[in-house]
Formats: sequence, C-alpha cells, structure tokens
Amino acid sequence: MRKTLTVRDEAPSDQAPPAKRHAPAISESRLDSLHDTAREMRRNLTVAETRLWEHLSGGQLDGFKFRHKLVLGSAIVDFFCAEAQIAVEIDVGADAATIERRYRKLADLGLTVIRVGESDVMEVIDEVLEHVLGELQEVRARKAAARKPAVRRDGPRQTSGYKGSFR
Repeated sequence: MRKTLTVRDEAPSDQAPPAKRHAPAISESRLDSLHDTAREMRRNLTVAETRLWEHLSGGQLDGFKFRHKLVLGSAIVDFFCAEAQIAVEIDVGADAATIERRYRKLADLGLTVIRVGESDVMEVIDEVLEHVLGELQEVRARKAAARKPAVRRDGPRQTSGYKGSFR
C-alpha cells in the first residue's frame, strides 16, 4: 500500500490546533498512478531539474532537506522541503492556466510555492538559490520566534539535580 505525504502544521501545545487542511479525495488507482509517474519522473529529470537538485540534495542549502518529484495531494511537486512547507516548481513551457491551477492546488494544502523559470535555473542558478534560501530562512526564523519561551521575571529557575559527588 502506497501512501502520499500529508502536510501538517505544528502548533504549540498551549494553542488550539490549526484548521485542518485536507488533501483532495483521490482514488487508490489514481494515487498509484501518481506514484508511478513520480517514480518515472525521478528517473528522467530534465537538465534544469538535475542542476537544481545538485544544489538542493543532501541538505546542502543551509541544512534544509529536500525531496524531489514528490506526490502531495493530487499533484507531483518538483522539489519539497517538509521543514519549511515549501515547494519549488520549475516552470517549463506550461500555459498560464495550468500553472495557476497547480499553484492553487498546492496553496490549498497550506504550502508556499516558489516558481522559478527553467532558463533562470540554467543561467543564474546562484540567484535562484539565494531566493529559495531567503524564503527558507524566513520560515525558520518565524518558527524559532514562535517557540521562544516567555522571559521569566520571578528570578532564576530552581533545578533539582544530583547533589552528591561523582567518582
């Protein structure tokens, strides 16, 4: 049985859970077909996808881990960072209506979508990577600020620890 990646928002335990985002209902046969297509696409990356993947794989971009050609909902995304909930899509000659429909599908799942042109990946890869890294770091900073505990004003915290000596 194959599974599709589900997208979850992490909320601090003292807050109400966020509104759930549901992937569209997909039949098992359609989901199997999507996984087969994604597998085939991973085996046959375009030149631009290969070039970008060389820079995103293995946590090379500031430790952010990416997966490529991943099934999310009813779409296959080019690159996906689960930590930041960001999908990076390379636009390759599709019509504007198709691109907009794909963008809305992914946005409905709560993802941020970064669209880059194939020519940009081939000609100015450094600028593309800087843009993607800026978005990733912004998400990381927002998460860190949300996790930051409130400052205690009632003095130092007492800890209970081992009071004996170590031998």
